[in-house]
Amino acid sequence: MERFQRMNPDEEARHTLFVQNELFLAEAAGKAIVKGVHPRDFVAVVIDVDDPMWIDAVGILMPGNDWQAIRDLGKKPLARGTANDAFARAVGLQVPDITAALHPDFVPEGHVRSLAMTRGGASVYYVRPKYPKV
Repeated sequence: MERFQRMNPDEEARHTLFVQNELFLAEAAGKAIVKGVHPRDFVAVVIDVDDPMWIDAVGILMPGNDWQAIRDLGKKPLARGTANDAFARAVGLQVPDITAALHPDFVPEGHVRSLAMTRGGASVYYVRPKYPKV
C-alpha cells in the first residue's frame, strides 16, 4: 500500500506554481506581519490570472492591472500578494475540499496559510514568513 496519494495533474500544476513562488509568498507574509497584520487574518496567494475560475478574484485583488503587457513579454501573468481572511473563506466556499486546511487553527506554529490557485482549483500550503532585513 502506498503511503502517499499521487497528485492529479491539476494538483501537480498547483504544487509547481506554489514551489516557483514560495519565496515570494514567504516574503509577502513577513511584510504583512511586520505591518501588524496577525497571521490568522490573512493568506498569501498566487493566482493564475488566465484561469477562468479565478478571473473575478484577480479583478477584486488587483483591479486595473495590465496583464496583457506581461503576456506580451512572453510571461505568464500571476497575481501574487496577501489577501484578508474573508478572501480565504470565499475561496473555501468555491473549493470545499480545502476548507478545513484553510482554517487558522490547522496552521503549523510559525507558519502562514498560502494558496496556489490555478487549473480550476486551489491548494493550501503553509509557509514560514521571511522577514525583511532591517
